[in-house]
Amino acid sequence: MSAATARQTLPALLDAVAARHPANEAFISARRRVSYAELRDDSVAIGRGLAALGVGRGTRVGLLMPNRAEWLATAFGVWRCGGVLVPLSTLARPREIRHCLCSADVTLLLAVRRFLRHDYEAALDEMTSDAGRVPAAMFDAALPALRRVVWLGDEPVEAVRTLAAAGVELGDAWPDLLTARVAPADAATVTFTSGTTSEPKGAVHAHRALCRSASDVGATLEVERCTVFFGWPHQAEALIQHPRFASTKLALYKGVGANVPWAARLYPPDHQAVATWGMTETGPMFTAWPATAPLELRASGHGAPIAGREVRICDPESGVPVVTGAAGEICVRGQTLFSRYDGLSPGDCFDAHGFFHTGDLGRLDESGTLHFLGRIKDVIKTAGANVAAAEVEAALLRHPAVGAAHVVPVPAGSRGEDVAAFVVASRPVEPAALVEHCRAELASYKVPRHLWLRRDHELPLRSSGKVDKALLRAEAARLAGA
Repeated sequence: MSAATARQTLPALLDAVAARHPANEAFISARRRVSYAELRDDSVAIGRGLAALGVGRGTRVGLLMPNRAEWLATAFGVWRCGGVLVPLSTLARPREIRHCLCSADVTLLLAVRRFLRHDYEAALDEMTSDAGRVPAAMFDAALPALRRVVWLGDEPVEAVRTLAAAGVELGDAWPDLLTARVAPADAATVTFTSGTTSEPKGAVHAHRALCRSASDVGATLEVERCTVFFGWPHQAEALIQHPRFASTKLALYKGVGANVPWAARLYPPDHQAVATWGMTETGPMFTAWPATAPLELRASGHGAPIAGREVRICDPESGVPVVTGAAGEICVRGQTLFSRYDGLSPGDCFDAHGFFHTGDLGRLDESGTLHFLGRIKDVIKTAGANVAAAEVEAALLRHPAVGAAHVVPVPAGSRGEDVAAFVVASRPVEPAALVEHCRAELASYKVPRHLWLRRDHELPLRSSGKVDKALLRAEAARLAGA
C-alpha cells in the first residue's frame, strides 16, 4: 500500500476520484446516472447542511433510506463532517430500529417516512411520544441519545434538497473545515451484524480499513462494461431464472462463485470467476483466488488470504492453532478488519495476537488455501443475510404462550438456509399465530419459514441436559423435506 493510500479517508478517496474522472459514472440505477463530480458536489452540499445541524467529528448519524444514489451522497456528507454513519435496514421492525439507535447512541436520524409497506414515521411514534415533535429537540427515555429526526422525503431528489437547504446560511468553507480534521483511524461506520447474542452487534470500521477494502476490490474491475459479479447465491439464481436470461447477452465474466453449482450457468466456459470468503467484520472479502489461477483451482476452496491478510485455524475451545489440514475456527488478522464491536474494547474482540475469532469452521490445506466448512456460531445464513438464532428465539419468547424456543437452520437450495423453530408452548397456541408474532417483531428474512410445536419431553437432549441442536437440525430438514 502506498503512502498516499495510507493517508486516505473516505471523503478524500471520493475527491481524488472525482478530480481524476469527473464525468465518469459513479452510480447507475433505473432512475439516475450520477457522475463522480455530481456525487462529490451533492455530498459537499449535504455535508454543509449536516454541519449546520451540528454534525461533527464522532457524531453518530443514523441513515434509514433505500438503496439509491442519494444514500451514497448522504453517507459521504456524513463522513465529510467527521460523523460516524450508522446504516439501518429498511426491512427492520420498530423494535430492531430502536435497538440499533440505542446501541449506537445515534443522535441524528436521517430517514424517509415510508418505503414499501414500512411506515417509519409510525415506527418512531411507537418508540417514543417525542417523535411527533420532530425536528424539535427530543429527550425521551426510550431513545436517550437521539436529539433530532430529519425526514428526507420519499422521492430520491428530496433527500439532497432537504439536507442542502439546512446549510444555506453557512459559508462555502463548510464542510471542508471539518473534513480537514478527519483522520484515517477515525471511526467511519457502525454496521450491525447478527452474532450469537440475542441482539445484533455493531461492528465499527475505520476510514482506512474501508479505503483499503475498496482499493483491493477495485483492483479486479474493468472500466468499459459490467463484467464483474459480486453477489449472493439467491441473486445469481434470480438472474438465471429471469425469463429473458437465455436471450440476454450479459457481459459477466469475472466475479465470485467459481465453486458453486450456478457458476456454469451464469458465466461462460472460460470465465475468470473466483471463490472468496469474508464477512462484515473483515471488510468484507478476505480470501480469494487470483483470476489467473486455473479453473480447477478456482472451483475448489476459497482461495488464500489477499493483500497482507492472515488466516489462522485454531481449536475452537483452546484457541491453539491446529495442524495444517485440520478443521477448526477461522481466525483472521489484517488491515481491513473492523476496529471493534460498538460498546466493547478491542481487547474484547481480538485475541492477544490481534486475531479475530470468526466463529466459522474451516481448514487450510498445504498450499494455504482456505476451505470454508460451515458455522460454529449459531448463525443462520439465509439469502445472503445472517440471522442469529438467539435473536429469533428471544422474539418467540416474548409471546405469552411460548415457554421455550429452539431455532435451527434448514437447507434451502439457492437461499442457502431457512429459519426453522421448535417451540414448547405454555398454553394452547397455533403455529400461524407465532409466525405472525415474529412478523411484527423481526425483519422478514428472520421470520421462521417452518415452525413446529413440541412438548418438553419430545426434545432431544445431550448428556449435559441441553437441547441437542444437531439432532433438531436433522429433524427440521426431514420435516421440511430438505
